[in-house]
Amino acid sequence: KAMNTFGTSTLDNLTLMRDGITAFADVHHAEMVAPTLAKMKFANEAMFSAEGGAENEKKFMDMLKVIEMRNGLKSEKAFMEQANIIQQVITATGGRVQAEEWLNVIKTGGIAAKGIENKAFYYKLEPLVQEMGGHRVGTSMMSAYQNLYQGRTTQRAANNLDKFGLIGDQSKVQHNKTDDLSYLDIGAIKGADLFKKDQFAWMEQVLVPALNAKGITKEGDVIDAIGSIFSNRTASNLFAQMYMQREQIHKNAKLNEGANNIEQLYEQGKDTTAGKELEAKAKLHNAYLEFGTTILPIYTKAIEVATSALQSFTGWMERNPTLAKALGAGLVALAVSMVAIGGALVVFSPLILSLLSMRLIISSLSASGSVFATIFSKFPSIFGLLKSALMGVGRVFLWLGRALLMNPIGLAITAIGIAAYLIYKNWTPIKA
Repeated sequence: KAMNTFGTSTLDNLTLMRDGITAFADVHHAEMVAPTLAKMKFANEAMFSAEGGAENEKKFMDMLKVIEMRNGLKSEKAFMEQANIIQQVITATGGRVQAEEWLNVIKTGGIAAKGIENKAFYYKLEPLVQEMGGHRVGTSMMSAYQNLYQGRTTQRAANNLDKFGLIGDQSKVQHNKTDDLSYLDIGAIKGADLFKKDQFAWMEQVLVPALNAKGITKEGDVIDAIGSIFSNRTASNLFAQMYMQREQIHKNAKLNEGANNIEQLYEQGKDTTAGKELEAKAKLHNAYLEFGTTILPIYTKAIEVATSALQSFTGWMERNPTLAKALGAGLVALAVSMVAIGGALVVFSPLILSLLSMRLIISSLSASGSVFATIFSKFPSIFGLLKSALMGVGRVFLWLGRALLMNPIGLAITAIGIAAYLIYKNWTPIKA
């Protein structure tokens, strides 16, 4: 309640708080992120339309898990940085790349995906994630990490790395008895620190210049060379895609970085028609909540009283089975009669309403005698017509009264009226 957010109700905020506790298992962290999540929820619904509630909740849960696994809970600033970047990517892609895809990257990418810098992870990988999917990008990143950084590769691939001048630390290279390169130790490749932070930057700043220095400049030759330094097709495909789409990746990264973040989209959404509708709906839901909170104690008390009365009535029925049976039969007859009366009122209520309206008009005219006299003096025929109309209505009701007394519905109405009168006159003995 203290959040007092625009476009989200107390229930919405409570749901976001619950999601935060579920994701972080920590109330403090959930409180820290709740206001940001509320703004993000409203902004995305206002700007990109609201989808199913369960699906929206899943998106926020995915985002929270992504940020948590990428060490974004060490401070509020760290959380806000990643949350804003995720929102920028959502804004730039029109909602096509959601937190679910980043979670897929981390699930399959493991340490390779967790160790990359935020801007490299979100901004630069976005076009690849959109094209290949989060699962495939993550798997490819982990394969490349194991091949190049961890040194888990084939002797052929290791020899090609050495041939292209991509071995940075010769002390981490092991040779066999014939002095051939046997295997690579962790971090042996050139620019190992950059590779851990940004694989795309490593490809541009280390791999491609090294190949160009060896005279490999044509796109097809570069792609062949890239394939030769990896021992599996997923890693080689990722780096080949990076090389071929490097200009587009830079464009997308610039577009992502310039897109609206949470606060900007939130302020923009407040001025839209959809945003104002969400705010009105949220305030209405809060009003329902306050009303329910006020009424609930009274309602609960009424239930308790009704339960007590029903228990007493049940006891009376157990002690007086004959009377209870008679009462039951009477209630059934009364219910049938009420149904019949309901049908009759549906038919006759417009006529009754018309008569009451006419009576009100006549009473109003009678209250001003001079006006009525003036009208009568000038238009004597009006009174004659009105008198004829009233007499006609009276005859209709007289006919309806006779008709009702000659059919089961009329008899039922009459019987209920008589029963009510008799109960009223004999209430004292009946009550006893």
